[in-house]
Amino acid sequence: MSVISGLKALYGQDVPAVQVQLQKTKKEFEGHLTLVVFPFLRMSKKGPEQTAQEIGEYLQANEPAIAAFNVIKGFLNLTIASSAWPFSMYPKSRGHKGAER
Repeated sequence: MSVISGLKALYGQDVPAVQVQLQKTKKEFEGHLTLVVFPFLRMSKKGPEQTAQEIGEYLQANEPAIAAFNVIKGFLNLTIASSAWPFSMYPKSRGHKGAER
């Protein structure tokens, strides 16, 4: 998982996968997935915004699936690149009409 690799690269810490909390981004914010960064503040020794910014920059530089990111307080909102989505999830964007319900 790229978040775990990023935390190791940025802060020299191994993090168990259960500590990485990814949630669907709330509709009022831009992004697809949100990473809660509060569990990583002790290892980063920085505030939530700076920690989220560093992790976001790492992911955008090292993970092709991340198209963009933004930081809202202690939350890192990630936008997934359209090329990373499986065809079946967004058939209308590829001209397929069978998925409309």
